[in-house]
Amino acid sequence: MVYIITKIQSLPWTNYLYCLIPVLLWMLVFLRFDILIQLWQKITTLQDLYSPIIAVILCCFGLEILVAGFFKRELLSIGLISMAIWGVISCRQHCRAKKDKVTVLGWFISCVLLAVFPLLPVVGRETNYNLVVLGGLATIYCGISTFRRLPALKTATFSCEKYVHYIQICSVVSAIFIVKSTSISISIKEGLPYLNQIFSWIILGGSVFIPMFSSTKILHRLLSIGLAFIPPYILLSISQEALFVVCLCWLLHYWLRLENLIGGPEKQKKLEDMDFDNKPDISESQRYLLLEDIRRAFYYIFFILTGFFGTGNIASINSFEPASVYCFLTVFNPFVMGALMLLKNILPLILVSCSFHAIHIITSVPTRALFLLVLIMSDFMALNFFFLVRDYGSWLEIGTSISHYIIVMCMNIFLMMLFVVSQILTSFKLFNKKHHCN
Repeated sequence: MVYIITKIQSLPWTNYLYCLIPVLLWMLVFLRFDILIQLWQKITTLQDLYSPIIAVILCCFGLEILVAGFFKRELLSIGLISMAIWGVISCRQHCRAKKDKVTVLGWFISCVLLAVFPLLPVVGRETNYNLVVLGGLATIYCGISTFRRLPALKTATFSCEKYVHYIQICSVVSAIFIVKSTSISISIKEGLPYLNQIFSWIILGGSVFIPMFSSTKILHRLLSIGLAFIPPYILLSISQEALFVVCLCWLLHYWLRLENLIGGPEKQKKLEDMDFDNKPDISESQRYLLLEDIRRAFYYIFFILTGFFGTGNIASINSFEPASVYCFLTVFNPFVMGALMLLKNILPLILVSCSFHAIHIITSVPTRALFLLVLIMSDFMALNFFFLVRDYGSWLEIGTSISHYIIVMCMNIFLMMLFVVSQILTSFKLFNKKHHCN
């Protein structure tokens, strides 16, 4: 019938696609209609029907905040404050030890601190390298204090852990010195020092491989990844972005601990013994989705978008501000500059994906079902942006509405790519486990 109507009107061939693709999709749905029947039977037999309904409503409300956050970054702060309050309320019954109370308090403080950045002006042409230096010093303090609290590995490779940690701390110190000296040199019209340029590229290139020399223990590898990616991020920072990424890392750290705490004493696992190489049991890997998994998928999307829009870094690409790449080059090269600015936006997203991969291992979230949840959530957001696409007004308004729609539609592919990258960064080792450092 659709084909006949389209043929009678002599419409272009593209209209056949527009009209017939929904027919194909609905045909595939009805071929699996038994799943819908099982879903309805499952819903009707639930004793507590209010919990899933409330979870879905809260998730939809949170997704609407994310949609509005594309236009008003300040709304991301509301979401972070809500998460902070949720953590305190939902974990009261699980706080039986002092370390559990510290976890909840750390989650609350890190959420509040990160909520400050969307309220600040978008990172643009104004530079404040004192904030960059402060972010680097905060990284050094957090890196040293966290490493000291981690349990020593019971193998000879712990000496390698110490060497890798010292190298990464030195790279952070070097990044601080390079940013400060480069800014001073450029301000007095002496240009980019040659040694600064060489070491900047060395730090950037080594950030990918250094974590692969560390242990695959979850806490050790996540610390190593954070200390590896923050130095190149500092080199690309001109204002409060360096502080932002430190607060984001702390929030991700407490997110990992909070998810382990929420499971209760019977499901809690000792994070110090968890390894990225450990595969979940078959009974755990084949479990069904829980209501908590909806929240985890939503938090994943929320932190991804917060890392992308938290400091307004997308504006740095649009304005193509060259000050962010002065540590790497001062000669105008749009392709290299654009690649570096794109890398600056991707680094926080990689940190979020690596932390979520750790949560995936600890909670045994089914990967396929997880991305189906992400698909549903991104399609819900895309539906909002579809109706917000404009074909009138200024070119900026039209282009912005289209770009928002494309970003959300491409989110699934992008998140899958990030998940693959996180698996490589967290699980791959550049030396054999039997190799020992002297």
